[in-house]
Amino acid sequence: MISLTVPTTRDDRSLVIEMAADYVEEYLHEHGTLPPSPLLTLDTLPLIIRRNGRPVGVMSMATGDAEDGSERSEIDTVYLMPRYRGRGYASAAVIEFAVFAPHHPYLRGPLDDVMAHIAQELEIPTGDHHDLCSLGMVTTAFLNTVNCTHTRMIQKRHEDDPCRNCVHTEARKHFTKTYDLLAERIEGVSAP
Repeated sequence: MISLTVPTTRDDRSLVIEMAADYVEEYLHEHGTLPPSPLLTLDTLPLIIRRNGRPVGVMSMATGDAEDGSERSEIDTVYLMPRYRGRGYASAAVIEFAVFAPHHPYLRGPLDDVMAHIAQELEIPTGDHHDLCSLGMVTTAFLNTVNCTHTRMIQKRHEDDPCRNCVHTEARKHFTKTYDLLAERIEGVSAP
């Protein structure tokens, strides 16, 4: 059984920060750029995806305005730990969100193939809320903050790229600061 919970404990905080860093590290090294939307931002709220009480991933949600002026509940990003992928947990989490969301559900884009399929199957509206033109500048700025002195090419796409461990470390620092800024918003919020 899949459930969504608001992070409330120190362990939850650590879990969300670690998964956000994992997501950035995986995406950067697979695609050569930062993800269109990180898991943890100041305008989203993280929800832990649990299966039978055990964490399997994180979903970031936000509220927004639909074209008709009504409010909608938006899923920004869904990240599952690698060992839980391909089991239908992302679909189940989106369904859980859609059932309990306070407003009409909506998936922000751009979507990967899996999320596009889920949106189509569940007939959930989607859209593109991210400026991909500025993503290159953000990626460059982030990479410039990563101080990697490792000279070996292990886990590097290009010689000048930071290694995966250094990317993960820098992302963890960034998301720790972001989470701490979100802490007041998270307290007292219940999952949809």
